[in-house]
Parts: sequence; C-alpha cells; structure tokens
Amino acid sequence: MPTDWFQTFFTDIYPEYWTGWEALGPERTEKEASFVVQALNIQPPARILDLACGHGRHSLALAKQGFRVVGVDLTQRFLDMGQRAAQEAGVEIEWHRQDMRRIEFNQEFDAVINMFSAFGYFEDENDDLEVLRRVHRALKPGGKFSIDLINRDSVMARFAPVAVVREEEGVLVLERRDFEPLTGINHSTVHVFKNGERRDHHLTCRLFNLTEINWFLSRAGLRFLCAYGSYEGEELDRLSHRLLVVADKPCAHLGR
Repeated sequence: MPTDWFQTFFTDIYPEYWTGWEALGPERTEKEASFVVQALNIQPPARILDLACGHGRHSLALAKQGFRVVGVDLTQRFLDMGQRAAQEAGVEIEWHRQDMRRIEFNQEFDAVINMFSAFGYFEDENDDLEVLRRVHRALKPGGKFSIDLINRDSVMARFAPVAVVREEEGVLVLERRDFEPLTGINHSTVHVFKNGERRDHHLTCRLFNLTEINWFLSRAGLRFLCAYGSYEGEELDRLSHRLLVVADKPCAHLGR
C-alpha cells in the first residue's frame, strides 16, 4: 500500500467523481458551514484557516458570510478550482499549497477547521500528532478548532468489507475495505466503473473514536470542549456516523 496515496488520489480520481457529486452540493455545504460557525461561536470578520480545504467548498461558504478565510491544501488542482469558484462568487480567499504537517502560521487565526475526514492519512501517527501541533501554533490564544471525522465506533458496528459508494449517471464506485485493529488504519481499494472502463486506486485512513482523538488533541496542547454526532448538533453516541469535535487553545498556553 503506497504511503503517499493522497499525492495522486486527489489529483486523479477524486476531482472527477466526487467534487461534482450532488450529495456534496450547496445544500450540504451550507449546512456544514453553518454548523462550524455555531459550534465554534465565531462571527465575521474572524480569520479562519481551512486546513486540507480541498476544492474550497467550505472556504467559499464561509467567505460569503464575511469571514476572512485562508485555504491550505496539498493538491494544486483543488486550489485552482477553489480560486476560480471564489472569483466567480466575487469573494477573496487566500490560498496556499502546503503539506498540513508543515504549515508555519503562528498565532494568526481565530479558528481552524478540518472538514470531511481530511485527517489520519499518514502511516505514522506522529505525523497526525504533528498536524495538530501545527494547528495549535496557528491559533491565537483562545482560538477554536473544529475537526470533522468518521466515527470509528459506528464504522466498526456496521463494518462492510465491500460497499457501493456511488451509483448515478452511469458511474459506479465500489470500495473494498480491510481494517487493521492494532493501528486503527482502514485500507481501501476504490473501483470506479464508467463507460465500460475500470479505474482502481488505493488509499488508507486512520479511524478515530472520541477517546483516541481526544488523546491526540491533548498531546498537541489543545483542550477538548465538546463533540457532536451530526451537523444538526445531535449528541454523539456510538452509532453516530460523524465525529465532530470542538477544541480550543487555552489562553494559559501562551508560551507554547
């Protein structure tokens, strides 16, 4: 399994088959952006870092509300898509191509968001921890952090080794999964069928439950505040599909 799968997956298969997916359209994006604003209790013109912003759907929604948004992603194709969308919408967003483990912001943001399971991609858990340490550094004292993950407890309760991810408009996307209990990493092979052709891609993602992500947050100097099980603000339980966690950078950690 390639450890740098994200270098090609988000350039090759993902933009073509996910960014235009109706299920990820404006209605869902607005709901997710509204959840972030309410959960973090922030108001424009607060400065927000959208970490691993993808093609910028949340960055754009937040910028339209008057927030000052910086989008960071490793995939240049995504950043180009986001910039075009921002220009068409008449909003200003600052875009940076960077590895999330290497961001150098220092106490610049009122909030940092990491949306749609854009965390846990690295083979070494120390890399995941480094991402959160960089988030801590990027936040102003008292700044808030929101991370949006798939709830590992729910996945394990309903684990399916093979699943249909998408089936519409002549496109069929299947996913084969193999979970490693020791590492918490889910190995997936995505098969995309379209026009009689098949394309395959391999990816990995570490899955977290609330106990585990709280441990990572604490190690990075971030303080857990609350968790939700949906974008409607429902209480988290073991069968909640999403794991939406809110943390902050305590003001007492000025010297970190």
